[in-house]
Amino acid sequence: MTLFQAFGQFAGQAAAALPEAMVLMTPTSVSVTGGSASIVGNGQVTFSAISVLNVDGVFTSEFRNYIISYQGTITSSNVCMRMRVGGVQNSTNYLSQYLVVSGSTLSRNLEGASATRTFIGGSSNPAGATIHVYRPNIAAITNFRTIGCSQAATISMEERMNHHDVATAYDGFNMLPVSTGTLSGKIQVYGVRC
Repeated sequence: MTLFQAFGQFAGQAAAALPEAMVLMTPTSVSVTGGSASIVGNGQVTFSAISVLNVDGVFTSEFRNYIISYQGTITSSNVCMRMRVGGVQNSTNYLSQYLVVSGSTLSRNLEGASATRTFIGGSSNPAGATIHVYRPNIAAITNFRTIGCSQAATISMEERMNHHDVATAYDGFNMLPVSTGTLSGKIQVYGVRC
C-alpha cells in the first residue's frame, strides 16, 4: 500500500466517523387552522391556504441551533412566527429590528419588546426566507436571524434580527400571517451541529 492509498483510506474512515453538520428534522406533529398541512419525505412540511401552521417536536437537546428554510406565498400581510412548547404558543416579549430594501428604497425599524410575535418577512409573492434560530431548546433567551426576499412588481430583500426574551426551552413554533390572509408553501427544519 502506498502512502497516498493509506492516507485515502484513513481520510475515508475519518469522514465516515464524523456526524453530519446539518440534519433534516422530522416534526412529531403538524396542525393547522384552516387549510391543510402534511409531513412529506424526510421531514419537509407542506401547507396550503392555512391561517396558522403549528410545527411541534423539531427542536431537541441534540442540537443547539437550527435553520428553517421557508418558501411560499401569502395572500396579504407579512409572515410571522411564535415559539411553542408542549403544543402551546408563547405570545409575549418578542423584539424585532429590521432593514428592508425594496427597489431603491431602504426602510428600517425597531419593534418594541412587547410584541406578540416575530416577523420573518415575505410580504409579496413568491417569498422565501432562511431563519436561523439560536438556542430554542435551552431555557434562555432565543435569538433569530432572518434573511428573506419577495417579488411582486418590485423585488425586495429583508434582513431581520429577532429576539424572544423568555427563558423557556421550546420544542416547536408556529407560522401565521401578521394580521389577515393565508399562507401556502413548504418548510424544512435543520438541526445544526456546532
